Amino acid sequence: MAFRKAFIKIVSNPWFDRIILSTILANSIALAAEDPSAEKSTLFETLDYIFLLIFSIEMVCKIIAMGFVMKPHSYLRDPWNILDFTVVVLGLLTLFDLGGGSNVNSIRVVRILRPLRTINSVPGMRGLVMTLLNSLPQMFNILILFMFTLVIFGTVGIQLFQGSFIGRCVDPASSFSEESGWRGAEFLGNEDGTEWFC
Repeated sequence: MAFRKAFIKIVSNPWFDRIILSTILANSIALAAEDPSAEKSTLFETLDYIFLLIFSIEMVCKIIAMGFVMKPHSYLRDPWNILDFTVVVLGLLTLFDLGGGSNVNSIRVVRILRPLRTINSVPGMRGLVMTLLNSLPQMFNILILFMFTLVIFGTVGIQLFQGSFIGRCVDPASSFSEESGWRGAEFLGNEDGTEWFC
């Protein structure tokens, strides 16, 4: 079928992956530059829609070229494509009113997964990530040793200080001196004598 062959040719073109990789890089820069505490900027909102449109076009092109899920080498048979599909579909859901701003904002958080799409775009990256994931079971013993060390130092800290510093601001100048060393905690306080809680 000539229509599908045209999409296979587009998806197989090296420039297709280069454009998508450049879009992911630009999207990552935009996400890093955006201030979440400030009001939503029109520029960043427009860029978000442009990136979402490009990623949606990429997904549709790959689905047409590879098939959706039924054939052995179709789009959703690859786990990394499932990640791409999830990110794009959840991004498209933010375009619709789901009955509340909090729901939309929680879905928008999925945008931070977009840089992970580089795993699927860079050939060597996938092998590197798979190697890292395969080494995780061997690192389990190191994790146990690390947790054991945290428990030991936590127990020592509780026994030494016995909760005397919980939520309190200590004045280091009045509590420690080079001549006498540690003299006990002197907590910072207000003029009325009440202690500061940090």
